[in-house]
Amino acid sequence: MFYAPRLSPDGKQLVITRIDEPGSANGEIWIYDLIANTERQLTFDPALDGYPIWTRDGQKIVFTSSRAGGRNLFWRPADGSGRDERLTTGANVQSPWGWSRDETTLVLAERSANTDWDIAVLSMSGNSSTSPLIQTRYLETFPAVSPDGRWIAYHSTEAGRQEVYVRPFPNINDGKWRVSREGGGEAVWSRDGRELFYIGGMGLMAVPVTTEPTFSSGAPEVLFPWRYVDVPGTPSYDVARDGRRFLMVKELTPADQTSARPELIVVLNWLDELKRLVPSQ
Repeated sequence: MFYAPRLSPDGKQLVITRIDEPGSANGEIWIYDLIANTERQLTFDPALDGYPIWTRDGQKIVFTSSRAGGRNLFWRPADGSGRDERLTTGANVQSPWGWSRDETTLVLAERSANTDWDIAVLSMSGNSSTSPLIQTRYLETFPAVSPDGRWIAYHSTEAGRQEVYVRPFPNINDGKWRVSREGGGEAVWSRDGRELFYIGGMGLMAVPVTTEPTFSSGAPEVLFPWRYVDVPGTPSYDVARDGRRFLMVKELTPADQTSARPELIVVLNWLDELKRLVPSQ
C-alpha cells in the first residue's frame, strides 16, 4: 500500500510511505525518480515510518516514526547518505506538514490526550519541544503554509463538520477566512499561491485566492470526482509545480490487478477533460 505522496520542490522526485505487507506495522519511506523511472528505499527501521515531507531545498526528508515508542519526528538526507536524526521527543503523536518560508520553523500536526489533533510548530534552532499554534477543543489538522510563507490553510471541525480555513502565518490571530462551503479538507496550495485545492463532497475542488494585500477567496469549483485512495489522516494527493497535474494513489480493480499494491497515478490535462464532461453553453 502507498500513502502520503509528496512531490519534491523541483517536481522531479516523489517521496511516499510504502507498506508491502497488508496489516503490517512496518512502513518505510521510498523515493521515486520520476525522470529516470527508478525507486529506492530511504528508511530501514523495523517500525512505522510515514508522513514524509521535503525540506524546501529538497535536501532532506522529515518523517514520523514509531521506532522510539511514540510517534515523534525524524529526518535524514534525501540522497540516502548519513543517518536518521531525531527532531522531537514527547508522548504526543506528531506528523510533519510544512515549513516557514525561511525554513527555520517546521509546521506539524500533534495529537494530545486533552484536545485531540492540533497544529503546532517546531523551531529548528535545536530545541526538541513543540509549541501550539492553533489549539482548540475542535480537531485541527492538515496545515499547509502558502508559498510566500504568509498564510496557513488547515481544516477544522469547529463548524460542526470538516471545513477549510486560512489564517495569517505565523500571526494567526490577525484574521481568519473560511474557504470551503459544503465541507472540505486536505488543502494544498498551488505552487504560485493563486489557488487552493481541497477534497470536498463533490470531488477535488479548486478555489481562486488573492493574498495581497490581504487574503480573499472566490467560489470553489469541482475539478473532477474523487475516485482515489484516501487513507484517513494522511495526505492523499499533491499538486505539480504547473498547477495542472495532480499526483494520487489509485487502487487497482480486480480486472487489472496483478499485485496487491495500488498504483501511482498522475492526472494530466484535467482541464481538457473537465471541458469535455461539462461543455460550455
